[in-house]
Amino acid sequence: MKKICALLLLLIGQTALAQSGTVGHNPNGLLYTDAVLSKLKHIADSLHVQFQHMPTAVYNSVPQAYYAHHISANQKEALNIKQDIDAGLDYNQIMKKYPGLYVLDSLHAICDTYLNYEQEQELSLSIHAQGRSSNLTMRFEKEAYNRYKNVTNGWFYNYNTRENNTSESIFACYITNFLTIIPLKKEYARLVQYSELFVSDDNVFYDDAKNYDIEFPDAPGAEMTAFLDYANAKLGEPYEEKDEDYAQYYNKWCEWQSNKWVQADRLYATDWKFKKLLAEAYTNTPKGTTNTDFEDYLWRYYSEAIALDCKRSRRIVGTTRVSLLSRLHMRNIAVLAAETTQWDVFMCAHLTIVDTDFEDAATTGTGEVRRHTYIKELEKLGINIGDLLIGISLKIDNAPESHYYGDINDTGKLIYEAKDRDKIAARLLAMIQDTDLDVHNRIRMCYVYQKYNYYLKDVAKRNENKAQFNLAVSTLPEGLYEGFINKENPRYSKN
Repeated sequence: MKKICALLLLLIGQTALAQSGTVGHNPNGLLYTDAVLSKLKHIADSLHVQFQHMPTAVYNSVPQAYYAHHISANQKEALNIKQDIDAGLDYNQIMKKYPGLYVLDSLHAICDTYLNYEQEQELSLSIHAQGRSSNLTMRFEKEAYNRYKNVTNGWFYNYNTRENNTSESIFACYITNFLTIIPLKKEYARLVQYSELFVSDDNVFYDDAKNYDIEFPDAPGAEMTAFLDYANAKLGEPYEEKDEDYAQYYNKWCEWQSNKWVQADRLYATDWKFKKLLAEAYTNTPKGTTNTDFEDYLWRYYSEAIALDCKRSRRIVGTTRVSLLSRLHMRNIAVLAAETTQWDVFMCAHLTIVDTDFEDAATTGTGEVRRHTYIKELEKLGINIGDLLIGISLKIDNAPESHYYGDINDTGKLIYEAKDRDKIAARLLAMIQDTDLDVHNRIRMCYVYQKYNYYLKDVAKRNENKAQFNLAVSTLPEGLYEGFINKENPRYSKN
């Protein structure tokens, strides 16, 4: 119970600090100081010069096909269907023989090959019913991977049975046309190339970083515990008295937290034991077993680089969209990486939390403007927001492990807060209608545009955009666009 209470206070305290300007927010209303932004902009400017002299790279779309049909069945019927598929029956023959099957028609299918967590080749076939929530993914590994890796049309299926054969099921997809790959034309290839130059994935945490479900290590080191206990005692951390009203205790704790660092600075300057215990804790606490409280002392009294090194050595499990702990941890990494000008770490961490601080109290300094994303920070670096966001939204074949994909469901909100949102939105509409762009990426742009339009406050403008979108989306192949018409807030179920 004590650990849970401490966890809640940590969350409340860090959130309060972030809102008060002590951590993260600055007089400029941004996540980073002007001095830090100036250093980062020099790097961004150099990357822009480098980009201008780079020959255009070649990128291809993922293998894809339309139309596809999905069926599923259970029990004895599943085994019969499997045997009929293996015997060569096509989709129409199966439908005629089994008229009561669960069926999804007029689907779009994409095929991805990648290394799974066991570092083995795996193939996934994603089947999309556009604008609806009936999307699904079939995965094929080991023998199934070898069976389907070179297949471009016809049947793909997963057949499952229990050892005692009391329950069977089959999930199958029939691809009418061939899975095809389309090269991205130069203007789109340049967007992907731009995004790859500016951001790469998997740069935040070390390969051997330890994972935690919550903030506190299971067995914190004795030296770190000794230092924190001594520091909190000397700083007068309040403890909840028996029968004390929790609201009263919380107010007392928040007041202590707001004055903590002024007192800690005096302690660091005058108390030799404080410094000795801190040094011993830093020397003897293994990487990956620190916590935020201790890292904040290292940040303040040692260096940003040391604090960043500790934070990159531990990962708090949970998506930054849902987990406040994970979000705060990632945001601190972004700030420290920015302060130490570690560009790759900074960009990856920043994009991870760029749309996760909902209703965040980041202001222009007057308290009147409320932002919901951290996109303005990237604009201050001179980054072309349209090129970056579209580049990380385009899906490519055989993407390297370092390739960063943005979340399609978040990109629209980022565009909504971008300075050039009208121009970016116009580009999206043009891409949706561009028959030289593969269908899957055109569909991805549909989701981005509709999410952007969803966040617009001007109802008249939103309705005008909806009419333009309905015309643009109708240029998709028949059967693939109907689910988008007049849809307000569709969710893309797979990146």
